[in-house]
Amino acid sequence: MTDFRSNTDGGQPDVSWLIGQLVREVPTITAVVLVSADGLQLASSGHLSREHAESVAALAAGFLGITGQLGGLLRLGAPENLSIRYPHGHLAFLRIEDPAGEFVAALLVSAQPQTQIGHLGYAMTRFSQAVGHALTPETRNALHQNTLPAPAR
Repeated sequence: MTDFRSNTDGGQPDVSWLIGQLVREVPTITAVVLVSADGLQLASSGHLSREHAESVAALAAGFLGITGQLGGLLRLGAPENLSIRYPHGHLAFLRIEDPAGEFVAALLVSAQPQTQIGHLGYAMTRFSQAVGHALTPETRNALHQNTLPAPAR
């Protein structure tokens, strides 16, 4: 994962190939949602419908906001990554920053219980490094527009 690309139809941004590469690298991943800092779904993969991915994105942004506030109160700073173990799997979050260090997005991944969390974290970090520099406001807006349903005719 070394490059962010645009797809061929009009140069619109496309991160689906990076998400696909992440899922191939860690086959126990069950869902991926790329979330903007303001809670909008930028891309997703897995069993989630568009509507569920939008809900996951909004909840993830809220959760990251809460953990950021908690870190501030405890003088810990903003969370860089979070991992939660559930009876039926893992939920992992990774903060994505632009080159200036500004929080621009988060990567949320759910994975099966047998997932090696260290391997998952490494793969998520590589994803972050591949897209962080390219997630400009314009790119984030275009990615979000790609997730919206087509207008009714």
